[in-house]
Amino acid sequence: SSTARWPAALLPSRMTCPSCRYSDSEVAGFMKTMVSWMQQQQWLLAYSWHDSQVGSSALLGPNGQLTSLGAVYASL
Repeated sequence: SSTARWPAALLPSRMTCPSCRYSDSEVAGFMKTMVSWMQQQQWLLAYSWHDSQVGSSALLGPNGQLTSLGAVYASL
């Protein structure tokens, strides 16, 4: 049984994904800024990242391993 959530062929790379307009470092910077802000809000009880499972906003790779962004999110 495979642990892959999606077949690798269905996961476009940044080169083939026109909607992936932000670099990995830009997305990670945005994530760090927003998580820091959300953690400071007394009225905000919970939050989560919407994992699009493609491009620079994916938290998990095709085999279920953390992407570099997933590792950033796990560390916050």
